[in-house]
Amino acid sequence: MSGLLLDTHALFWLDARDPRLPAATVRRLLGSEPRSVVSSYEMAVALAKDRWHEAAICFPHAARQLEAAGYSVLPITGPHVETAARQPRHHNEPWDRLLVATARCEGLTLVTADSAVQVYSVDWLWG
Repeated sequence: MSGLLLDTHALFWLDARDPRLPAATVRRLLGSEPRSVVSSYEMAVALAKDRWHEAAICFPHAARQLEAAGYSVLPITGPHVETAARQPRHHNEPWDRLLVATARCEGLTLVTADSAVQVYSVDWLWG
């Protein structure tokens, strides 16, 4: 499998046409079949912590809405979890480690502005 795996902020910024998402990244995303794996879970956790109120717009049907918008929502598999568990703790967010692991297992490029995620040994795109 090849392609792009979006961190949740990149997913939101693309949908909102937020200027924080670099134009070159937008061009790459629009010319691909972007994928998401833990975005709906991350939204649920953020809402439970009373953070990221924008997530309420698409939750609780986030996975269905992502697929309807043309995203492939990847399942979380055993190899993804095992790889995530072996990741160094450069980052305290477990779903970000899962994103890195999924990108590695599936041969995807991770789209993220998160510098803490960019330190992992994974292909990433921003700009």
